[in-house]
Amino acid sequence: MSEPLFAYSMSQDTMGWAWSVYDEAGEIVASGLDACQDTAKAAVDRAMRHVAWIGLAAPGGRRRAPAGSA
Repeated sequence: MSEPLFAYSMSQDTMGWAWSVYDEAGEIVASGLDACQDTAKAAVDRAMRHVAWIGLAAPGGRRRAPAGSA
């Protein structure tokens, strides 16, 4: 079994840095908003590890994490 692939996007918003993590189908599996770019990137990294762990640990296939969870 291969590890699931994820992509992410980050953009500067009036409130800080908005980020989203996408699964292989292009659906958002996690998202958030952080005050600075470094904090947002760290949140993206945590979210990708968390969602990958859920997917690899789930019996019978990958479960999606709700948007905003990490």
